[in-house]
Amino acid sequence: MEITPEFEQRFQAYSLGSQNKVSDPLVVSRLIAPPSPAQWLLIEYSPCKQLAVGFVSGLMEECEEWGHVPLNELTTIETEFGIQIQWDAAFPPQPWSVFRWAMLQNTQH
Repeated sequence: MEITPEFEQRFQAYSLGSQNKVSDPLVVSRLIAPPSPAQWLLIEYSPCKQLAVGFVSGLMEECEEWGHVPLNELTTIETEFGIQIQWDAAFPPQPWSVFRWAMLQNTQH
């Protein structure tokens, strides 16, 4: 994954810690690892540290969590098919509650 100026621009108003007290934080961007279901829903980012905060899902069953995401490490990872993790540039920022509701619906089926 290449960290582009466009990626960094998305987070201009969302530095690390900026959404700590927000009850429904805005998911600013998403990373994907095709063809796997893995995704990183990012809410904050520091370009100096190349560190984001977000929610990761789809890596392992029953293992979804919030945490720090070191983007400099993700840039070196490839999926089992040799595809690098990608920034979903077409992803529209959305409140976390949109994703949480969808995840709850998926677990009830």
